[in-house]
Amino acid sequence: MPDIRDPEPDSERSVDLTKRGGTPASDRAPGSSNTDPDTAAAVPLPRTMRIALAAIVAQLALAALYAVLSWPLASQLHDAVIKSNKKLKTPKVLCDPAHPLKGCLDVDKTVHAIQRSTLIITVVIGLVIAILLPRIRKGVRSSRTIYVAVTIISAMLGFSASPLSIVALFSGGPATPRVVAVLGALASIVAIAGLFLRETQRYFDLRSPRIPNPLGSRPGVGSLFRPRPPRPADERAPGMRTNPNRGEHRPPSRAKSRNDADAIARGASLARSRAKASKSRRTDA
Repeated sequence: MPDIRDPEPDSERSVDLTKRGGTPASDRAPGSSNTDPDTAAAVPLPRTMRIALAAIVAQLALAALYAVLSWPLASQLHDAVIKSNKKLKTPKVLCDPAHPLKGCLDVDKTVHAIQRSTLIITVVIGLVIAILLPRIRKGVRSSRTIYVAVTIISAMLGFSASPLSIVALFSGGPATPRVVAVLGALASIVAIAGLFLRETQRYFDLRSPRIPNPLGSRPGVGSLFRPRPPRPADERAPGMRTNPNRGEHRPPSRAKSRNDADAIARGASLARSRAKASKSRRTDA
């Protein structure tokens, strides 16, 4: 007779499947990523990400070079300050050390202020970008956003390696710092573009996946002008009744008729009391 045995239990097969596929879908928390931490750590660095990181390093190096060049090129900055003063509608009088005047232009003091402010701004912004660089390398999405914001806003403070520093190509002043500023601007533009390419986007999605909002997307300003969607019948408050003949004429309710009757009775009693009062006054007269 053939040997009839019970089939193997399915528990061993399910264990093998879970080992190969990671955490089962039924055991995952809602909104969690399908990527394991070990898999995310083993994601190779894409070529676009390497280009962006190299561009950020070049941006910092060119910004530091620009700040350093302002000291040996003090004589050229001196001439640039004098030329810019002559282009004004009401140029200031240059200060004479022997006979200083009130409100005169001290060129040496102005050049020293430019050198000092450029150095301080370069050091501060450079440290911020240097702190963000390892986090960008790890694929932290927020660090990329902060880097872009800092790089663009720093142009208002005088940072030489900002994307907006490309206007130095058309400005005046010493040629060498202008070339360095333009190269720093190009490096920052390459870095920002490399951080938002498709391959880099996939890298950020794997390293720091987006967690969907369980409540859905937040309504924007445009939702104020949209018509309100119809409310389903099953989501209405308990106890609410639906009237199929909503547009037809409905008889008044009992409570309303009772209130009307009470009001008529009060008015009649008030009229009778007034009539009695007027009759008594006529009788007394």
